[in-house]
Amino acid sequence: MAKTKKTKTYTARAISGLGGAAAVWLAINAVCDLVETGCAGFEVWTLSRLPAGGPLGEFGEIPDPTGITVITGLARVPLILVMIITSVVVLKWVYRANRNAHAFGRGLDSDPPWAVGWFFIPVAWLWKPFEAMSETWRVSHQPEGWRKAFVPGLLRTWWSFWLVGNILGSLSTRLSFMAHDTTALMLATGLEALSAAAMVVAGLSLRRIILRVSARQTELIAAPPVIVSDDVVETPPVDPSKPWGPV
Repeated sequence: MAKTKKTKTYTARAISGLGGAAAVWLAINAVCDLVETGCAGFEVWTLSRLPAGGPLGEFGEIPDPTGITVITGLARVPLILVMIITSVVVLKWVYRANRNAHAFGRGLDSDPPWAVGWFFIPVAWLWKPFEAMSETWRVSHQPEGWRKAFVPGLLRTWWSFWLVGNILGSLSTRLSFMAHDTTALMLATGLEALSAAAMVVAGLSLRRIILRVSARQTELIAAPPVIVSDDVVETPPVDPSKPWGPV
């Protein structure tokens, strides 16, 4: 006797509140990234004024008699907390948005748990999260025939700067732990400044993506009920006057 394949049915859930919260935290996080860029830039300037290849402090700190770099170092502590909170809220939105996308269209390659999980899988994090976000965007703006929908440059901008920021940040961290003189620490700190600057662009781009997808999904939820399975799909019509949702 042949086994009946189980299909999962998704029902769209409200996302405007979660999208708004994610947008707020991303804005706060962008400010924090700017602060980090400034702190790192100041430390690079301080290190450039010291003898090249000079020794670091007892604990690997910058030998700065003014003590200002101690303040810039401590300023990074609350930034880490903001980053953690922002990440949690944004990943919750990613899950909800992808789940809603399954309610508006069918045949998605990503599913809600993996739309989040790919961010933590080595190597796969280089492209899989972008694929999941791309599907969420396209289904939200064009439920029927979403595979042929246009992927805007906004998504590519977000992902490009996110990759650059994370790769440079990882290199900066590794180099800072290995640094034994002012020259090596200046290189590590310079990479940190570039990483933080890239994350500002990535964060603000993601903020726009979240606001647009949230607005579009809210429109779809307000339309007649949407229920999707592997066999049946009913989607509300897309307004041709604004196929990509509000700007």
